[in-house]
Amino acid sequence: MNTRPVTSPVSGLPTAVLAATTGWLALLSWRGMAQHPFRFIGPLLLAAVLVALTGWLVRRATSRSWLALLAQLVILTIWLLHRVSHHWLPTTGSVRLLFRELGDGASAAQRYASPVSTLHPEFHTLLLVSGLGVLLAVDLICCGLHRASLAGLPLLLTITISASVLLQPVNWLVFLGTAFGWLALVAMQETTRLGSWGRGTGGSTFTAVGGLSARIAVCCGL
Repeated sequence: MNTRPVTSPVSGLPTAVLAATTGWLALLSWRGMAQHPFRFIGPLLLAAVLVALTGWLVRRATSRSWLALLAQLVILTIWLLHRVSHHWLPTTGSVRLLFRELGDGASAAQRYASPVSTLHPEFHTLLLVSGLGVLLAVDLICCGLHRASLAGLPLLLTITISASVLLQPVNWLVFLGTAFGWLALVAMQETTRLGSWGRGTGGSTFTAVGGLSARIAVCCGL
């Protein structure tokens, strides 16, 4: 008798949420780049939720990862243009305004040392758009391409940018949170792959993640 594997109605959602959370944790390393960093860290948290839910919903409906990325880009673009122009309907004027703010933000980044003053809110827009790129990259690699190990590249780049700009070590809590999130993503993916071969167990995911957290703790203590 042929039996089909039972698919959970929330299958893939934990991975999407964890990928978004890990990307956002890595972006916390940018806090020292601007005064009142919550002006871009807060919106990025909302953007992480949009990326995770949109990607998961589209991937539940179709197996084509590029459609999920396209849907995420459309929703994030509308949301970003609304933040700039305060209008939900995108127009050529709002697009020009966004590009002008990005140009001014790049100029402010070159002209002023960190943390950039709140007198230059366009710099927050630049950080916001850059952060969106990080969130999309992590989601695409982990959930679309199913290559969680490669997601360490954009995460490492994010933290490296902070260390090179601020010329100081990254906060150890941010680093540990990002590292644990990435390793947990790798563990979840490998556990899912083993489960598809009929070798998984009910608590294997939590065991793998717990084992990785213990390894991180040991490394930090050395």
